[in-house]
Amino acid sequence: MERSLPIYASTASRRGHGRGWSRRRRRWARLVGPGVMGFAAALVALLVVGAERLG
Repeated sequence: MERSLPIYASTASRRGHGRGWSRRRRRWARLVGPGVMGFAAALVALLVVGAERLG
């Protein structure tokens, strides 16, 4: 019996992290990263404006 996949690949795919998983994660991080950074910058700007109005 010859296995096409190594043992670690089959166990990894059972956990949801199989072949190509890191590539998908990198693409997802590249898409979401700028959005998160922009959201954080907007949040900081709102906090600064709110602090200036209170002070």
